[in-house]
Amino acid sequence: KDIDNIIFGHIKDSQFFYDKGFLNSATKSLVTAKGLAQKYEKTGALLEILRIEMKLRMEQGTTGLLETIERLTNERGKVMDMIEEEEEAMIRYDSAFAKFRVHGHFDEATLVLFDEKDVLRGPFWSIFYRLNTNAVFSLMNKDLGGAILHYEMMISQFEENDVIRIEKINIYKKLLGNLATMYTAKGYYEKGSQVVKKVEKLPNQSFNDDAETFQAVALIKLIRALNQPESGEVEEVIQYVEEGLETFGVKINPARKLSLWFNLFILCFLNGRFDRAVIWKETILLNKKLKVKEEDLYGARLLELVWEYAMEE
Repeated sequence: KDIDNIIFGHIKDSQFFYDKGFLNSATKSLVTAKGLAQKYEKTGALLEILRIEMKLRMEQGTTGLLETIERLTNERGKVMDMIEEEEEAMIRYDSAFAKFRVHGHFDEATLVLFDEKDVLRGPFWSIFYRLNTNAVFSLMNKDLGGAILHYEMMISQFEENDVIRIEKINIYKKLLGNLATMYTAKGYYEKGSQVVKKVEKLPNQSFNDDAETFQAVALIKLIRALNQPESGEVEEVIQYVEEGLETFGVKINPARKLSLWFNLFILCFLNGRFDRAVIWKETILLNKKLKVKEEDLYGARLLELVWEYAMEE
């Protein structure tokens, strides 16, 4: 069950008991909610819990009231600082990623990196979004080594926090998948393979989990088959990716789906599977819903000419 729903369920119970005048039960539910919010670093929920906790304390007599209110006020101030820090990091990441996806470049005026000495300070999600932002800038500057470094740091961050890693397992999978892709692009095939094996060993508990696992490893399998045809995995990879596209198509990120189509087309074409290559060629050229990058469209059309030549021969 989603941890956010569990926390807000306890908050709702606390509010219900408060309205009915059952202050002890209200406090008990709120203590449970607060413990979970602190454990999972749910700062938004924690701020709401502290607000209700202060209201409850006001109803429970004056003994120690001033000390409790001072403590709760200090707690609220710290949580508000954490939220502000997280929001700043998240906003900067969202802006960088959107520009990366839409334009493929940044204006010089918008090149505002996080200082590396500040990246690893603060709450978990502040660190995550700072590292992610700097990874995007590294990719935009064609600094694959820098992007790899920041992804390795993000993955280490998750692996050092079992609670958040288990809760956000699909984010962890995406990070691993992206890192494996970058390793492969850098020519670190063995490292890429090790990361893929790590992803495949992670537990799946739903269709969405299965879809995330497929997205994380499919492109790596394709790239590896393209660069190491002597591995003898080509037919197996073609079957794996085609079946995954059919099964998980609605769940696959559009940009990732296009990349899978294009690389599957090339793999089929280069290995003489022209019957399958033509399907993926037409899928790319005729698709009206996904925005095909000009270089991908050009590549598909170029290979179409080679295709026609090969068919004539």
